[in-house]
Amino acid sequence: MHLFILDPYDTYKAIAAVVAFLAIFFSCAAGSAAYGQNGGEKTDPTVLTDTERAKAIQYLEQTKKKLTAELSGLTDRQLYYKASDDRWSVAEVAEHIIVAEQRISELISETIAKSPENASPDVHRFNDTAIPLAITNRNQKFTAPPVVQPNGRWKSRDELLSEWDTSREKTIDFLRTTQTNLRTRFAENPVLGTIDAFQWIIFLDSHSRRHLAQIAEIKAEAGYPSK
Repeated sequence: MHLFILDPYDTYKAIAAVVAFLAIFFSCAAGSAAYGQNGGEKTDPTVLTDTERAKAIQYLEQTKKKLTAELSGLTDRQLYYKASDDRWSVAEVAEHIIVAEQRISELISETIAKSPENASPDVHRFNDTAIPLAITNRNQKFTAPPVVQPNGRWKSRDELLSEWDTSREKTIDFLRTTQTNLRTRFAENPVLGTIDAFQWIIFLDSHSRRHLAQIAEIKAEAGYPSK
């Protein structure tokens, strides 16, 4: 069995620890549950089904619209409000989501999807449905790697919205049009073991959802400006 190993894991190393923390509560047996298929079992884990692809595109479009809605109409006071110096603003969370999107999406399309194919049904597979449950858990806190921390790359709400639209559409277009079987390309995570390329897309969407929840937390703070 030949597995493609990524080194370094700058973008997602810290987030992978969250998955590992909860993974023991979920099945990691061969034959992962299909993403978006109500937990049903697939008969062939080496095939990316049309239903899986369509559901993943649906979820990516949902999170795209959600972040757009969260940013649209915000004043500068709301966009850059910080409860304290060591907390992120809505603008900084959005920047982090976008930078992670760009780096992980490129990793999937340009590296993992082009890695050697492994169509063996005996690969030990991580359960699809465990990934969003683990990643969106906001009770586990950690510091983002420097490479994806916000540093003011985009200077306004409109720039953030434009960059987000372009970045997420690139991810969706790749998933919609790729002829590569994303179920037979793997990157080995030093904590989780093997994750196939389609599961990286699940991971990417789940990362967005995690930080959309963070934006909701910021907006719910007592000091958040009303306008």
